[in-house]
Amino acid sequence: MIVVLLNAYIALLALFVWLGFVRLNLFWKISPVLVLVLLLVGLFIPMGWGAPSGPVAVIRNSVQIVPNVSGQVVAVPVQANLPLKAGDVLFRIDPAPFAYSVKDLQAQVVAAEQKAEQLKSSLDAASANLKAVQAQLGFAEQRRDDMVRLAKSSATSEFRVQDEQRQVDTLNAQLNAAKAQETSVRLALASQVEGVNTDVVRTKAQLGNAQWELDQTTVRAPTEGYVTNLALRAGARVTTQAPAMAFIDTGETIIGVEIAQIYARYIEPGQIAEVTFKGAPGEIFTGRVETVIQAIATGQTQPGGLAVAPTEVQAAPFVVKIKLDDQSIAKGLPAGSTGLAAIYTEHVKAAHVIRQVVLRQMAILNYINPF
Repeated sequence: MIVVLLNAYIALLALFVWLGFVRLNLFWKISPVLVLVLLLVGLFIPMGWGAPSGPVAVIRNSVQIVPNVSGQVVAVPVQANLPLKAGDVLFRIDPAPFAYSVKDLQAQVVAAEQKAEQLKSSLDAASANLKAVQAQLGFAEQRRDDMVRLAKSSATSEFRVQDEQRQVDTLNAQLNAAKAQETSVRLALASQVEGVNTDVVRTKAQLGNAQWELDQTTVRAPTEGYVTNLALRAGARVTTQAPAMAFIDTGETIIGVEIAQIYARYIEPGQIAEVTFKGAPGEIFTGRVETVIQAIATGQTQPGGLAVAPTEVQAAPFVVKIKLDDQSIAKGLPAGSTGLAAIYTEHVKAAHVIRQVVLRQMAILNYINPF
């Protein structure tokens, strides 16, 4: 652009000399150099921060589709690069093993509920058995005491006394066992979570997890977008440790512009921006600055066990996020689209026109310039 302005000045000067309006002396001979310096210092150098420009790229988030369960793929109804809605089926895993687990746990839940009901009857039986043993022990102790009195009067033998004592000891052991049995049943009956037997709760939780795994055999689109580079086929085995396909999220289109650090100091959210893309030659799209991303890779550190290592510090460009005024255009742009963008700050407004002309020249050159 500076060459065009300089050539225009030289042409105008030549016209004035030819018409006799200007006498060609030393000043007018060196005036093109002076004009060049003035254009550089007064317009084109300040244009760098008054209307900065830089390469632009269209970026979309890629979601790695990793199944929550492992198994053999039985169907892949999705087609590559066709728009999908959230919830559309991407592929299905053989549900048979998971369905069997669900049925098995359903049976276990029924058994656990029946066992919980049986605990009440078991407690009644244990209590009745405890009372019966206590009654037998009382009778046996009475007989033993009677035999002891008879033995003192020589009305019975010492052997009979010992036999009755063994009977009492046996019933005492049975009484302890009956008490332990009743305590065990009572504790099992009292083992509850929110009024439900713990075995039933545990088995139902396992059933819920099994049902969730069965549901996960159908893998669905997480949001609006499309699958790209689809290589998955029926018969393949997928695991929870590796992605099965790449899903491109079209819910948000990120348009990022790289601006050199020395030119980014006056950029603020809300400022007007213009963009031209290689894939749309001759067209200019308007938008607004959303934000200047506050971190780049050169300013990032990773946790580790080493001290700070010397690095080659570079003035990497900042990234400015732009939102197009027409979001339908942004949504239709392929991810990876590149071009050139200009941002018009509140400084050096005289340079805005120059930047607009330059941007439109680049838009026209996109018809023939593939780089």
